[in-house]
Amino acid sequence: MTGLPPGVVPLQLAQGLPVLHPEELVWVEMLNGWCNQQLGRNLSFTTIDQRIANIERFRRFTEKYPWHWEVTDMDDFSLELRGVRGVSHSTMLNYQGSVRLFMEYLTDSSYGWAEECLKRFGTHPAQIAFEWN
Repeated sequence: MTGLPPGVVPLQLAQGLPVLHPEELVWVEMLNGWCNQQLGRNLSFTTIDQRIANIERFRRFTEKYPWHWEVTDMDDFSLELRGVRGVSHSTMLNYQGSVRLFMEYLTDSSYGWAEECLKRFGTHPAQIAFEWN
């Protein structure tokens, strides 16, 4: 037992090792860390799997990694869901909620992802999901 909460950077990334595709590695480990954090909160596998799928869908939509996501990405995604795909209001809220929760995890200093991204990529994730979008 390390005494660190599930999903913290040192538990997810081998520090100091060179990697071929650091962006993809960090992305995958962010998802793994968030999964662990949710398991540590005793959430169901179904809930976690659905949230991860929502985040992966958002990532495919933006074609960017979370440390480059912007509020306009959330707006565009919401417009796509509602205006083009015609999803229900509750489905859209489900997607938006997943993004909000994932970004809360990434921006929580307890987990260290913002610092890790700043060190590796010169930028960091910021919350993009708010009440007004």
